[in-house]
Amino acid sequence: MRARRGLRFALGALVLASAVGSFPNRGAGDDEKKEAKFIGAASCKKCHLKQWKSWKETKMAKAFELLKPDQAKAAKEKFKLDPAKDYTKEERCVRCHTTGYGEPDGYPKLEKITTDADKKLASEREGVQCEVCHGAGSLYNAYKLEHEKDYDAAKGKSFGLTTPDAKGKSCLVCHHGGADGSPTLSADVEFEAEKKMKEDGAIHVHVKK
Repeated sequence: MRARRGLRFALGALVLASAVGSFPNRGAGDDEKKEAKFIGAASCKKCHLKQWKSWKETKMAKAFELLKPDQAKAAKEKFKLDPAKDYTKEERCVRCHTTGYGEPDGYPKLEKITTDADKKLASEREGVQCEVCHGAGSLYNAYKLEHEKDYDAAKGKSFGLTTPDAKGKSCLVCHHGGADGSPTLSADVEFEAEKKMKEDGAIHVHVKK
C-alpha cells in the first residue's frame, strides 16, 4: 500500500513539475523576449513634439503620398514610371513608403487589408515614420514611460531602440537600386545617409560618427 502511495506521489510530482515547466518564466528579462510591435508616430508625438513637428515636414513623412496617381509627376516621368498609376497597390513600393510593412501592428500586407480596422491601421502607418529608423517602439516606449526619472538609454536599446549611424545601414534597406531596390536609384550609386537626412530637413536625427 505504501509503495502504491509513493508511486502516486512521485507521478503527481512529475506531472506538476512538467506543468510548471510549461509556463513561461516571468524573470527579470522577460519583456525583452517579447516581440516588439509598432505603435506609430502619433504615440511618439506625446513626448517628442518638437521632433515630431520636424519630421512631419520631411519627405519621409510624405512618402506614401508620392505613390498616389498624379503625384510627383515629373520625377516619375524621369524614371519612366507611369504618373497616372496608383502605386499604393504595388507591394514593392508600399513596403518602403510605409512603416512596419507586414510586421506586428505595422502597415498590413496589401492582401490583408480587408476590414475597416485594417484600413484604419494602414492609414496610421503611412509614410516613413520614427520607428523605421528607431525600431518598433512598443517595448522601449513602455520602458521609458515606466522609468521617466531613472531612464537608462542602454536599457532602452535592449528593448529595441536604435539610432541610425552616418552610414545609414537601416536606410539602405530601401535606399538602394537594382532589381529588388528603388526604381529611382542606380545600383552603382552609394547612398549618403547623413547628407540626405540633412537635405530632407530631418534635423532631429542624431547621426553617430
